[in-house]
Amino acid sequence: MGFPDLYKAVIKLMIEKISDVIGKDSFTRICGISLGSVPLATGVALGFTKPLLCLRSTTSRGRRARIFEGPLFSGDRVLIIDDVCATGSSIIKAKDLIVSEGGIVEDAFVVLDREEGGKRRLSDRGIRLNSVTTITETVEALLEMGYISTYQRESVLKMVSK
Repeated sequence: MGFPDLYKAVIKLMIEKISDVIGKDSFTRICGISLGSVPLATGVALGFTKPLLCLRSTTSRGRRARIFEGPLFSGDRVLIIDDVCATGSSIIKAKDLIVSEGGIVEDAFVVLDREEGGKRRLSDRGIRLNSVTTITETVEALLEMGYISTYQRESVLKMVSK
C-alpha cells in the first residue's frame, strides 16, 4: 500500500485476469479474507462495481456474532480474494464460513500462487484457484532480468517442490 502506482497496476492486472479467466458475471460478491487481501479485494470490488465482504479476524459481541463485515445473502456467489496462496488453508476456512452463511464459492483469486499444494487442496474442495502469477513464473522473470542468480532460482524452486 506504500506504493500507490504499483497497487493500481496490480489491481488492473487482477481485474483483467478475473474478467478473462473467471468472468465478471460468475460472482455476485467479493470477499477479502485477511488484512493483506482487503485492499486488493476493495480495489477489485470497485473495479467490478460489486459488493465487498471482509472476513473478520474476531467476531463481534452481541446476540449473534458477525463473521463478515458487509452483507452476505443465501445464494450469493462469492469470489474469494487473497494476496498469496501457499497451502490454501485460509481460503478453505473462508469458503467454509461463507457456505455456512448460505453463500456459494467456486473460485479464488490471488496475486501469487506459491505452488505449495494449495491449488490441489482447493481443487479437492471444489475451488478453482487463479492467480496473477506463480512463484515459478516470478523467479524465472527475476532471473531473466538479472535480479537473482541461477543459484537463488534453484533454491526457491527446490523449496517449492518439497
